[in-house]
Formats: sequence, structure tokens, C-alpha cells
Amino acid sequence: MFIAAIIFLTLTIIIFFTSQGLIKNLFKNFFLLTKNKLAAIQIITWFLLPGTVIHELSHMLVAEILGVRTGAFSFIPEQIDETRFKVGSLKINKTDPFRYTLIGLAPLLLGLIIVFAVFKFGLESFFRNPSSFFSLHVYLKIFYLFLTYLLFTVINTMFSSQKDLEAVLIPLVFFLILLTSLWLARFELSFSHQTLNLMADIIADFNKALFLGLILNLLVLGLTKLINFVIIKIYGH
Repeated sequence: MFIAAIIFLTLTIIIFFTSQGLIKNLFKNFFLLTKNKLAAIQIITWFLLPGTVIHELSHMLVAEILGVRTGAFSFIPEQIDETRFKVGSLKINKTDPFRYTLIGLAPLLLGLIIVFAVFKFGLESFFRNPSSFFSLHVYLKIFYLFLTYLLFTVINTMFSSQKDLEAVLIPLVFFLILLTSLWLARFELSFSHQTLNLMADIIADFNKALFLGLILNLLVLGLTKLINFVIIKIYGH
């Protein structure tokens, strides 16, 4: 299970960096085509709309559960200055660092749950046997393509922004100190064999879902780089 957990963290980190590269390349392509930064951001936002909405709603949901009042909600891109844009926003009242951290991390936590659910209850069969897709009725093909699109958009919008994470440092340091103290005190948790097997199976399914998301990201990232190359060759810049 320890190895599976390491794989889970590694996949999450790799997806984070591929997501950053993918969005930057999408922006570059749309900017070269439109010659307008805001227009390029708007196209990307609408393309990733389901994930963007889930991202902001997760902030709102966790804030309401924790008793923190929220204000205006928007997923329409807004230009802050010449070089910065805001994609999606939710006003949240000031609160303590612990609750603020949970609210900031909500998109990642909820995003992972949605990715797991979409894979486990929808795409797992195709992960094992991709060729079975071609034998399905056209309506089922559309449905599974939508699930794939949903997984892709959530994967690429679930990571918290810099503003979301600005209060994470203090709770993170506290958590690391707590773990270190428990380790030095040789504190151990004992689980039954069945519980350990269940946890291992869940982490394994998470890893399969993340691996599928990583494959999608790498395919789209490669495609965006190819399109970018073609655009530059055509326009000569």
C-alpha cells in the first residue's frame, strides 16, 4: 500500500505539471490565432467549463459546510491588468487558517473524488479493453466520450490557485510537526487485513484513474505542440 501511495502522489505531481504545460500551450495557440489575450483565455475557459464550475462550486460547498459565508460567484474570465487574468472567482469571508486551507484545497479533494467516480463507474471497462468502444451503439459512444471529456476537464482544473493556497503554509507546517512527533513516539495504527486490502484497492483505482488522465493530458499536450508548430510555420512567427 505504501508503494501505491507513492505512485498516487507521483502521478498527481506529474499531472499538475502536464496540466500547466497543456494550458500554456492552449493559450499560445489561441493567442496566435486570435491575437487577443482575453479572447484566448475565454476560449480555454469555455473549453474547460465543467471543470471550472466544479472548481468554484467546491470552494462554495466546503465553505458553507464549515460555516464560512460566501459572496459573488463567477466563472467568466476577467482581466486584472495587462498580463494577469482571473478565471473564475468566489468571494469568501475571512476565517481561520485551518478552514481557509480546507476551502482552498477543496477543488483538489473534490476533483480527485470525481475523477475516481468517473473512472470506476464509467471508464474502467475501456481502460481494460479499449477496443470494446467500437462495438458500442452511437449513443453510448457519445456518453463515454462525454465522461472522458469530463475527466479531462476536472483533471486540468482541480489544482488550487496561488491565492487558494496562500494560507496553507501554517497548517502544513503544523501537520508535518505532528507527523514527526508521532513517528518519534513510535505511534502506530493497526488495521485489519480486510481494511488494508480495501484501502489498497481504492488507492489502486485512484492510480488507474490518474494514469488515464495523464495519458489524455500527454496526448492533448502533444497535439497542442504540433498545432503550435504548424501555426508558427504558416504565419512565420
